[in-house]
Amino acid sequence: MTLPFKIKNKTPLLYFLLILLATPWQISLPLKLSFWVFSIYLYFVLKEKTKEKGSGSWWLILPPLVVLILTRTIPFLRWPIMPLGADSFIYKKIFTNCLQNPCSEKISIISNSLQFLGWHTPALLSLFYILINILVGLALFITIRSYFNKKAAYASLFLFSISITQFLAYWAFYWKLMLAIALTLSALYLLNKKSWLVIPLAGIIGIIHPAAFLFLIITILISLIIGKDRRYLSLSTLGILLLTLATNYQETTGLIFDYIQKSSQKDLLSNPELTGSFIDFKTYQKLALAYLSFAALGLIRVIKEKKIYPLAFFLSALILSLPVLYFHSRFIIFFDLALIILAAPLVAEIALKLWHDLMGKVILIAVFISLSSLVTYQAWLAEPLITTISEIESLEVLKSIEKEAVVLINDPRYLPVLKSMTKNPVILADINTYKPLKPLYIYVGERSSSNILDNIGLPLIKINSHIWKY
Repeated sequence: MTLPFKIKNKTPLLYFLLILLATPWQISLPLKLSFWVFSIYLYFVLKEKTKEKGSGSWWLILPPLVVLILTRTIPFLRWPIMPLGADSFIYKKIFTNCLQNPCSEKISIISNSLQFLGWHTPALLSLFYILINILVGLALFITIRSYFNKKAAYASLFLFSISITQFLAYWAFYWKLMLAIALTLSALYLLNKKSWLVIPLAGIIGIIHPAAFLFLIITILISLIIGKDRRYLSLSTLGILLLTLATNYQETTGLIFDYIQKSSQKDLLSNPELTGSFIDFKTYQKLALAYLSFAALGLIRVIKEKKIYPLAFFLSALILSLPVLYFHSRFIIFFDLALIILAAPLVAEIALKLWHDLMGKVILIAVFISLSSLVTYQAWLAEPLITTISEIESLEVLKSIEKEAVVLINDPRYLPVLKSMTKNPVILADINTYKPLKPLYIYVGERSSSNILDNIGLPLIKINSHIWKY
């Protein structure tokens, strides 16, 4: 990989430019100044790479794993009715149905496996989902160890465990995406090892989650452009594409045209279904503030050292996260992983520098406790849409309403839940302006405004505490 300038002479300028681009300008001035001062300090401490002996003790993997398991378990202990986002409610119903009857849903991969092992309880879906997220962390650990070293791998697992962005992705119950990310990281490990097993693994990723497959393909193509392993990467790309087209041609081509068509829509930024219904980039910058400086310096480091795959991972995530593209906010999850990969070696270096004296040890322990407490507090605060059994029971009415009836809600958060409960049309509309032509059921959830029916002007019959009929 050749660059049009000598990066060694431009490192300070490039680094501080990256810091300015990474700065979340919406935060307070004192916080911005603190971020800049810390970034300057970090540059002078880590501007030259230091070589430390040893690979780190095995027990270093335990603290981040404990934080990871704790934060992923808290929602299930605190909110047993519906622990995670609305998608968890939908998939639990599908999963239960798949356990009882054969189905074509992708979640049947899990249900069929559990049935084969003799497990028939839906509660195992929750356990399986927690396990998938832990596997993402472990796949990241193994991949970083192959890219850099074991110390960086420990640091990456720590950053993953304290990342609020990764917790929010987990909480949203993107189970297919989580599984695909674990496999994508494994595929990138295989690429680094020049293994042909990446071809069938990529085919599996394409079946599970097309967005993750798109990310993997673009990462490989960028590696092909900037790297030297062109023969292996060319043959791998060709093999992946041929396998995908041979096994899933119709769906793959349909998804490509769909992605291009939706990326060109004018209302992309204002439509949650087109953006990916996740946090935006400005919010992400604030959440990732703890390791943005490390990632900026790490980016310069991987360019200087010509580490192709970490750089390709970052560029692929950056491109797909651009707000002009369909599903861009969902790729922020990949972008966060890219920054973790870039930041990990630098975090490991500064941790080793501090560990040599007592005060440094105290600082490291304090930082770990503080950041772990922050993400644990976020896990405690994450309140689901439905928190009571009575609200779940009230939804059962919608299973047996008239075939021609329409269900109306005015809170978009409840849309996926209601669609999973009834076969009737569910519409999102303003209750005060909607003119019903058919039997109408109005659903008002616990989290919706309590006075939305006060001035409706329609004769309503109260079915239960959450449903009214016109």
